[in-house]
Amino acid sequence: METRAEASAASKARIAARRGRFVPILLISSLIGASVVAGIQSSQTPPVGADCSLAEVETSDEAGAIAAACDVEVEVLSERTPWVTVLARPDGQTRMTVDAVPEHTNVNGVWEPIDVSVIPAAVPANVTESATSVSGHGGGVGAPATTRTDVFPIVEERTAGDTVADDEVTDDGEHPEDVGGGAIDIDTESMLGVAAPVFPLWFNPGGDAGEGLPLGVVERDDAWVKLWFPLSLPEPTLDDRFVTYELAAGARLIVAVMADGSGFRPVVELDTPQAADWLEDELSSAREERGLPGSGLQMPFEVEASDGVSMQGVEDTGFEFVNESGEILFSSPPSLMWDSSADMAEDRGEVRAEFPLPGDRSLVMPVDVVAGDEGKGTVLVSPNEEMLSDSDTVWPVRIDPTLGGRTPTAWVAVRTGGFTSAIYKWADTSSRVGESMGHCSMSWTSACVTTFTSRLVWEFRDSGSNSVGSWLDKLSGSDITSATFSADPGQRGNCTSTRTDAYQTDGISSSQQSWSSMGFLKYASNITAPQGDACSDSGVRREWDVKSVVVDGSNQNWPSVTIGLKANNESSSSGYKTYKNDARLDIVFNRAPNVPTSVKMTSPAQSCVSGSSRPVLATTTPTFSAVASDPDGGNVRVRFQVYIPSPESEAWNSGDLAAKASGSTFSAKVASGKLVAGKVYRYRAYTTDGARRSSWSSAICEFTVDVTKPASPTVTPVRTGVAAIYDRDVERGGVGLAGKFTISRGNSSDVTQFKYSFNNTSLTSTATPNSSGTAQIAFTPTTAGPVTMRVSSRDKAGNESPPTTYVFDVAGAKEDAIWMLDEGEGDVAADTSGTTPARDLEVSGAGWLAGPHDLFGSRPGDGSLSFDGTDDVASTGPVVDTSESFVVSAFVWLNAEATSPYDFTAVSQDGIVTSAFQLGYSQSCPDTTAGCWSFRMRDADAGTAPLTFVKSTVPGVRDEWVHLVAEHDAATKTMSIWVCEIGTPENPATGNPVQTAVARTATPWDSTGAFVLGRGYSNSAVSSWWPGKIDNVRVFKGEVVAESKIRRMCQGAEATDFDGDLDALDPTITEGE
Repeated sequence: METRAEASAASKARIAARRGRFVPILLISSLIGASVVAGIQSSQTPPVGADCSLAEVETSDEAGAIAAACDVEVEVLSERTPWVTVLARPDGQTRMTVDAVPEHTNVNGVWEPIDVSVIPAAVPANVTESATSVSGHGGGVGAPATTRTDVFPIVEERTAGDTVADDEVTDDGEHPEDVGGGAIDIDTESMLGVAAPVFPLWFNPGGDAGEGLPLGVVERDDAWVKLWFPLSLPEPTLDDRFVTYELAAGARLIVAVMADGSGFRPVVELDTPQAADWLEDELSSAREERGLPGSGLQMPFEVEASDGVSMQGVEDTGFEFVNESGEILFSSPPSLMWDSSADMAEDRGEVRAEFPLPGDRSLVMPVDVVAGDEGKGTVLVSPNEEMLSDSDTVWPVRIDPTLGGRTPTAWVAVRTGGFTSAIYKWADTSSRVGESMGHCSMSWTSACVTTFTSRLVWEFRDSGSNSVGSWLDKLSGSDITSATFSADPGQRGNCTSTRTDAYQTDGISSSQQSWSSMGFLKYASNITAPQGDACSDSGVRREWDVKSVVVDGSNQNWPSVTIGLKANNESSSSGYKTYKNDARLDIVFNRAPNVPTSVKMTSPAQSCVSGSSRPVLATTTPTFSAVASDPDGGNVRVRFQVYIPSPESEAWNSGDLAAKASGSTFSAKVASGKLVAGKVYRYRAYTTDGARRSSWSSAICEFTVDVTKPASPTVTPVRTGVAAIYDRDVERGGVGLAGKFTISRGNSSDVTQFKYSFNNTSLTSTATPNSSGTAQIAFTPTTAGPVTMRVSSRDKAGNESPPTTYVFDVAGAKEDAIWMLDEGEGDVAADTSGTTPARDLEVSGAGWLAGPHDLFGSRPGDGSLSFDGTDDVASTGPVVDTSESFVVSAFVWLNAEATSPYDFTAVSQDGIVTSAFQLGYSQSCPDTTAGCWSFRMRDADAGTAPLTFVKSTVPGVRDEWVHLVAEHDAATKTMSIWVCEIGTPENPATGNPVQTAVARTATPWDSTGAFVLGRGYSNSAVSSWWPGKIDNVRVFKGEVVAESKIRRMCQGAEATDFDGDLDALDPTITEGE
């Protein structure tokens, strides 16, 4: 296979990278990428550190900032398409160029210049026998196009249009199956590619490698089209953008990549009538073999499109492919055939192989579309056989069933002089630079091979395609500062200055276009200039003012802008000129900035709400913020406004704030004295770029103002249905006894919340008032002593009253049984606690002596019981629920002379087998060789059950008074003993209680036996007799006692010393009992 000598390694690398995808796709039509909308730059100090070396950045905001700072135009890359370039200008406007011929493409993953050179394919590894390339015109009519092999090397799965010959088998001996739909199943590494087109293109490599492959494939987004040539193809010759398949002597297929890289033109070139006869025979055989429609020279091109794409005919001369929404993705202009009638003064064969020349006899061929299933079908092109048999026909004859991309731009030349069709999207080549415009007379120059008049038209379409974006809709509502149309001059013309007019014209139709069907509708502007290679300004690009046309297109929502050029005098050849296809629209415009976003109140932070839920502010100077942007990236300003809605009147505005870069956040604070209480206000904002402004932000955001603090609330204790009533400045209730308080808003009707705390200056808890303006707060004390409750009222605006302070006192624990032991005689010791029923002790054997309070002189008449350590006892029924928390206290004296191998028990409560607890003296202690004070509990009512001991670290001194407290805390699963040494009147102690505690993991059990002074109980027998004195025994059930009370009891305080109102002090008495 011959290859293009100048194919560069870089081009090969680009196409190789694209070939890495297994699925080739044919992309043909599209639309034009949109620009951002411009605005006039507001005055602003340029940003510090702007990188003025950047000619292109991603976003309009970035581009606008650099353009303003560096006084240069900066391209917005996110808006770039192959056809459209968008630039931010230093003045804040946007310049957008729309090129008829794309300048760059990102089909290979990076932006690079368009390169339509065809890239050779790699030789497939499994080809066992190369095809024979037929070059030149020799070999005779009817020579075989290829030497076929018995190996099917490329197509892994057949698609629509593929045929399976008997001699084409896979490696496993099976015929490939015909499959359709889905991704294209062609190995693109085996196909010819294009270096850098607008849309990915692939072509048949010819020979064995090309068997079963389509002639061409084009891809666009997620859509593709494949087109098959009806005959087998030999290996081609490549020359720049041309692929030539020599089918036989005098017959060849020339495939030209379109100049803009959007598609391809396959042209069958027949040198002689004999070549036409050969082609007819080959087509007949191919149609018969493959069951294709047609007869004679009718050429059936099988096609297949991707899912969701369907084919349809266009006025019997062309065809197109549309998606499910009706958008044209791929199209073909009218198919032409032409001869070589025109005399050529120079070598223009390259041009004639692609387009007819002026003077060539050309006809539009009928095209029939036969649609099949699943995107498959056949395009049947019918050459004019009369032209082929006419003796006046000048050979070679060319037959053009063009398949081109429907791009967002198109251009045509329409002519008089017998031409029935337009020259659609002509290509500029080295041998023919530009297409003619004006009157071309054979008598004027030999370059005019026939006499005709020509006009040139360019269309710039707007569409919603993802491939190339849109641009006209971006101009909607903008101020168009300027719009020019320009084109480069071609080689031919007249150095005498003549006038060329620019017009708004009809759009370019995908069906047959001609001189008569192309209307020049509205004059735009003109230029008067010479033109031609010999002229002094031959290379100067020509420009026309087309602002009026672009403005009309924007205002009237045209789908495209079409500009035509014509000689002002079409009767004289003096106005004859040629222009290249590279026309351009260049538009400068300014669009209103965007409506601000994120418009909100930031201080105090409030959501945008209207109606009855609108916020009430406790300030007349709120702060607002918003984000402002401009579609051009120019600098912007923001104005905030607060207004009264009904009737509408302004209360305050911020003025236009200092300019910032597009995308910045703006904020402003309302000035003092502008807002008053009781009115409904709304706020909004707009953006301005210095020349235009956006509309106001549309969200309705309301607020009112209230700066008056509510009155302080009142606090009243709840008196029914509670465990305790906590009156102000009175000791009541107790630890664990819940009380409640009613909070009232008083005369302040707008209170929405109460804030409160207990013993905390920070009001961290809240309560919501009911419709009557009150709320109840519950409180359960965890410690005894004074409690300070603070309560304030808060209104809807957030105004908060001065706090109300309410102080109450939580009472300490109250005794459930008290035996003062002051009787002095008799066999009964009274329970003076006042509980019902009283639990009087029955005294047996014990004697009456003076107690410690009498001995120390603190309370005359204080008595005690004396036990002999043998059989003296004082007892009553069960007093303590030993499965719960409890406290037992007593003043005790242990005789010094008492001896026993066993412990001594002062107070206990019997179970069935053993004491549940025992408070007294242990003989064995870890911290002393002498005994110590101890408190023990059995884990179960069994003699062998484990004991939990807590032994005091205070030495057990005899012949002195000591105050013992046994504490069982069921909640924390601990046992404690408190020892407070009293001493003797002659040698008094300090009276400081010392606690020793241990954990008790066993499950407590409730003993039901006697509560006893003077002994213990073990293994169903009395034991551990107490030798000494006992006084002032107290029991607290279901709770533990504060250390402060234990200290006071040790120091001699009686139960009546804590408060005279015993019921109120008793934490176990429920309200109402």
